[in-house]
Amino acid sequence: MTEEYVTKLQLKPHEHKDGQKYKVIELTDFQVHTTKHPPTKSVGRKVAKAFINDTSGRFYYPTTGNLNKDVGDFLKHLYEDPSFIEFVQKEEKDGYKVLLQLPKKGTPLKAGNDAKQFLESKKGKRVLRGLAKRQTD
Repeated sequence: MTEEYVTKLQLKPHEHKDGQKYKVIELTDFQVHTTKHPPTKSVGRKVAKAFINDTSGRFYYPTTGNLNKDVGDFLKHLYEDPSFIEFVQKEEKDGYKVLLQLPKKGTPLKAGNDAKQFLESKKGKRVLRGLAKRQTD
């Protein structure tokens, strides 16, 4: 028999309740990279480790080039990750409510360090000039 987890995703503003303890996971930004990174196998383990070590973390996830679709796909991937579900259930058993938060002004899209280095390279500058030329045509 296989177990299935059903997770309810509420898309409404959080209402703080007195006496309730919270742990907040905030997606602060998305970075685009030119080098391929293998996707993070277990986001749940990375989240748990970040809380234990009191540090932030990075997750690698393939992109389609459509940020809205990528965010939706990532959230779906997160909510289907058994280790993330296990983390949330453990925290709830310990009296915490786990919240997933996106910045109110939107999640910024940034270039990763490797992408910045590429854009500053001779080949990167050539690509940028070609894109600028296409926009003026």
